[in-house]
Amino acid sequence: MKITLNTFKVHYVNYDWKTLYVGLKQGWINKIEVMNYAIEYLMNHPGIQQEEILELAWGDKDDIEETILNIIRVEENSFYAIEKRKWRYVILLEVKSKYNDHATELLGKLAEVYADMNYPEDMEGFIHYQPSHNGCNPHLYSYEKNINRLCNLFQAFLVKEKQNIQNSLSL
Repeated sequence: MKITLNTFKVHYVNYDWKTLYVGLKQGWINKIEVMNYAIEYLMNHPGIQQEEILELAWGDKDDIEETILNIIRVEENSFYAIEKRKWRYVILLEVKSKYNDHATELLGKLAEVYADMNYPEDMEGFIHYQPSHNGCNPHLYSYEKNINRLCNLFQAFLVKEKQNIQNSLSL
């Protein structure tokens, strides 16, 4: 699933060069998004004359990932997990906004994101084909009640995930 950086703005999720790096590496954004961010960055920081950022703004770099790592000057493993988590959160918000009125389609798309993210354990609770972990026996309830239960679990996950992201950014 391709996402624009504007999606982060819409959902009030902070992003920076590290976020772009992870999105590019995972295939969630393209070179144009990086170019646009570089241009926006230069407009917001007029005193910056960093050659790598100028090259990204002009689209003159072949190895964009390495260039971004040079800009942020930190080890990839020091930020990758939290940035990937931010991407997952924004992707899930986009899926929710697109399919909010169609619960069964929403749950199907959530299962696709679950697979794309390599089956994170913390998402299992609202994935329709996973067994229930909260002591609920789905066979005792109607199809509609089970759909509602999964959607409520998904909503609770989003609230918790937003808090987790905010907490990790304040460390």
